Amino acid sequence: MGCLQFTVEEVFLSDLDAQEIETRFQRKIHSGEILSDEEQMQFIILPLVHKTKEEMQDCIVRCFEMVKKIDSPEIQRFLLSGLIVFTDKVIRREDSERIKRWIEMTKVGRLFEEEKQKAVQEAIKKEKADKKKALQRASADKERALQKAAAERKQELLDEKISIARKFLMDGIPVDSILKCIDGLDRAEIEALK
Repeated sequence: MGCLQFTVEEVFLSDLDAQEIETRFQRKIHSGEILSDEEQMQFIILPLVHKTKEEMQDCIVRCFEMVKKIDSPEIQRFLLSGLIVFTDKVIRREDSERIKRWIEMTKVGRLFEEEKQKAVQEAIKKEKADKKKALQRASADKERALQKAAAERKQELLDEKISIARKFLMDGIPVDSILKCIDGLDRAEIEALK
C-alpha cells in the first residue's frame, strides 16, 4: 500500500571493532571530512561498543576531544547531545557536565576555553621542566658535596698519618718500621718529615 519498506536487522555492538571504527573517525575528522548521517550515528554509539565501563568512559572522553575538532557547530551539538543521551548509564558525571558546558558555549567562549586549557597545559609542562631542572641541580650539588667531603676526609686521613709518622720519627723509630705500620705514605714522604 505504501511506498516505504522497512527491514529490521539485528546488529550486536560487541561484534563491531571499536578500535578500527575510532581510528577511521579520527582520520576523517583530522582531515576535515564531514561525517555522513550513518557515520554520525555510529559515532554516537561508539563508546557502547567497548566491553567494560572503564573502556566506555575513556572512549567518551576521546570522542569528546574528536568532536571539538569538527568545524560545524551544528554537527558538534548533535554528536555531543547524542553521546550524552546514549551513554547516560556509563558516562561520568564530570564528563557529562563538561560536554554540556561545551554545547552551551558560544564560539568565542569555546576559543577562550581552549586557550585557557592550552595555557594550563603549558604551565604544567613548564612546572615539570622547572622541577626537573631543580632536581638535576640538586643532584649535581649533592654529588659535588659528596666529592668535596670525600676529598676532605682523604686529606684528614693523610694528615693524621703524617702526624703519627712524625711522632714515630721523634721517638726514634726507623723509617722502615714506620712504612710497615702506616699505609699510604712512601719513603720520600716520611724522609721529608725529618
